[in-house]
Amino acid sequence: MLVSLKRVAIGFALGGGAGLILAVVAGLSRLGENSVDPLMQMVRTLPLFGLTRCSSSGSASASCPRWWLIALGAAIPLYLNTFSGIRGVDAKLAEVGQSLQLRGAS
Repeated sequence: MLVSLKRVAIGFALGGGAGLILAVVAGLSRLGENSVDPLMQMVRTLPLFGLTRCSSSGSASASCPRWWLIALGAAIPLYLNTFSGIRGVDAKLAEVGQSLQLRGAS
């Protein structure tokens, strides 16, 4: 049970971190959106159930680590929701920030 919990923790930490970082990069710049979003949309269409064969075949040292599927399963929803949240910010809030002379990272 501890081994499974370790796999879940590693997979979620890596997938969640990657999903959030990629979403922020894609959500805050057009260059990031043009380079990251098409790739994530392609990965989103992959059936994770079909990839389970990769992680379950062979021994524990298979070419596809088992935490990889957990990371992939965590990264996709976190990416999609964070990207949607960043892009869904009302433009009026940005105008208010500019009128108050706020900076991006203040």
